Amino acid sequence: MKSIRAGIAVILTLIFATVALGQPGAATEQILEEIAGKTKIITSYRVDMKMKTSMMGQSMITTGEMAYKKPNKMHMKTSSDMMGGMSQEIFAANDVVWTYMPMMKMVTKMDLSKIKEEGSEFPGRADQADITKLLEGFPKDMIKYIETKKVDGDEVYVFEVTPDFAGNAPPGQQPPPMLPNKMIFHLYTDTGLPLKMTTLAKDGSTMMEQTYSNYRINIEIDDSEFEFKPPEGVQVMDMTEGAINMMKEMQGVHSKDQ
Repeated sequence: MKSIRAGIAVILTLIFATVALGQPGAATEQILEEIAGKTKIITSYRVDMKMKTSMMGQSMITTGEMAYKKPNKMHMKTSSDMMGGMSQEIFAANDVVWTYMPMMKMVTKMDLSKIKEEGSEFPGRADQADITKLLEGFPKDMIKYIETKKVDGDEVYVFEVTPDFAGNAPPGQQPPPMLPNKMIFHLYTDTGLPLKMTTLAKDGSTMMEQTYSNYRINIEIDDSEFEFKPPEGVQVMDMTEGAINMMKEMQGVHSKDQ
């Protein structure tokens, strides 16, 4: 009799466990943990990128390459089809971000450590560009696992993210109408790295599509690649103080509305 009861208990345990894993929330959390474990062992990478942006009847294509090395070192080179092919380079290391635009002979600098000292966080840190953490910037209740499928022979996880812009807007104000309604992520099941990220408008149209290809993972990248010295003859603009003032102004407006 005891063995029968024990057997029934095991069967019921398995049934309840299967039901729990069948729930969307449980599946999402389980797969996110799996992805985090796979990306944790990635210490450096190079990847080719392509981004197509469509807005107000206009489209722009940007291509480039990004190199990333933990902790928090990034170098990105891009070129767009606007203005005859505008190019740009971004260097980020030790919380200092340089943006170099050769065609305009202009360089901008942002010291994010000084902004942080003022009690603010400003987008642009190298770790925020780390594509191994694309989903980590969203609260888990905004992320939903959709399916696992094959794309060009590779198996990918598909996630849907629904950002709550209305909830983050100051009281009494509506978020701008051009903000995205939904984001779809395709992540490789074997590495957790992204294949594609699609941003959708409220009407279902594609606002932006980013694709990643030709990954080179855990390779040697010399620290000198992430260092930047402004070339002679270019205009250098330090945007740090301006960013601090802007963040303070935004915080002041938000506090008044509360």
